[in-house]
Amino acid sequence: MAVSKLPNECLQIIFNDIDDLKTLHSVILVNRNWCQNCIKRLWKKPFRTSTDQDKQIKICPILIQFIIFDEELKVKEKLINGYYKKYKKANPNPSQCSFDYPSFITDIDLDRIIQVVSLFVQLNKNKLYLIPGHKKIPKIDQILTFVLIMLRVMVLRGANIKRFIISQNENYICMILTNEFALEQWNEAKVKIENILSIFLTMDATKRCLKNLKNFMCDMCDMLIENSMILSSLISICTKLQEIRIQNYSHSLTNDSLISLIQRQKSLEFLHIQGSLYHSNSNITQLVLSLEKNASSYKKIILEGGYVDNDCAFKSLMNCKDLEVLQIKDVKISYKNLEILDFAEFPKLKCLSFINTELENMGPSLANPFIAIIKNEKITSRLQKLHLIGFLEVENYNLLKTLAENFKNLNDLNDLCVQITRKEEIPLLILILENCLMIKQIRLVNPISTYNFNAFKIFIREWSAEQEKTMLRIEDQGAHIYVEWE
Repeated sequence: MAVSKLPNECLQIIFNDIDDLKTLHSVILVNRNWCQNCIKRLWKKPFRTSTDQDKQIKICPILIQFIIFDEELKVKEKLINGYYKKYKKANPNPSQCSFDYPSFITDIDLDRIIQVVSLFVQLNKNKLYLIPGHKKIPKIDQILTFVLIMLRVMVLRGANIKRFIISQNENYICMILTNEFALEQWNEAKVKIENILSIFLTMDATKRCLKNLKNFMCDMCDMLIENSMILSSLISICTKLQEIRIQNYSHSLTNDSLISLIQRQKSLEFLHIQGSLYHSNSNITQLVLSLEKNASSYKKIILEGGYVDNDCAFKSLMNCKDLEVLQIKDVKISYKNLEILDFAEFPKLKCLSFINTELENMGPSLANPFIAIIKNEKITSRLQKLHLIGFLEVENYNLLKTLAENFKNLNDLNDLCVQITRKEEIPLLILILENCLMIKQIRLVNPISTYNFNAFKIFIREWSAEQEKTMLRIEDQGAHIYVEWE
């Protein structure tokens, strides 16, 4: 069958596998039918980070003009009221668009939108777009006027948002300031951004468009308003989230809202919570305990920063039978929590990572807690990535010995990161390598000893040649060495 005669459904399936923007643009120029079937794919992510911001500036006037087609739109916010009236008066007969572009959008990245709009305002030389004879208003108000207009246009035109990213990156806040070093301007910008966000999230149209939200990412570290407002807005709307990523150094302010949001999800697969080990409010105990509900849906859990003050908190993970990734980094936990994992059953686990984990209540007579975990075939049978580093007070030799003795449980291992505390451990590493032929990269961290890796590097090169493994790189930075194979 000729491509030109393919049914629309087939064309859409083909086009949905295309991510390259240039290719998508080429497709819509082939003929009218291809254009109609590909335009939705092109406009799903108009503010994708893989595209130059300079090219995305063209999106702004297209979205802005849609506001005048919404007869029921009642703009009450002072920020955009004046602009809307002037725009409508200055453009009584706007150009018609071939498609309802805003309704195709599925991604909102607030960070990226503000960056693009900032460039758009700069390109228009600090003048309100398409409004002659206006009074000059501050740059920040112009930028946020257009940001809010575009966000409202998306949801009022019926966009079905699947991915929502909220951040307050310092770089994009600097873009909207006249003087980036003025503290008053800095705080004013953050407050105004958060006000825009608050207005947007309380709109009925926004609630309708977020009903099918799949991915939510939010950096709450520097927000000035009550962080729980964002989460509370989503609790009553979202039940289909598959991915939640939250960065927040003060979990005590958002714990209840975050836990409620997590527990309302019916198919949450990926949870990434990042706090701070050194912040007194970064207690993630209740959050970890809450994972027991809907545990069967989790495939990927990443916890970074904070502390757990309940010895039984990790029992909440015992029913995560479909878990594929478990990463714990910079988290203070008790020795007993790791003992709980000794008896866990994660038959699908591919990645196990404990980095810079501070273990409490661990006496000198206690064994390395990871030894029993490595011996547990119901955890290691499908393991591809194993990272265990940053434990200065934990005996290391027997851990490497256990790895070497249990290589049959690690047939699929291709990424290994362990620490070296004395030269006697090197033969064990050599034994591990000789039995884990699938290995593609290895990192050795040398936190306290003065041992250099020269002898090990010689062995690595000889072993690679013997196994006919092509070495892509070998880096020795003194405190650690990194080797990667093809």
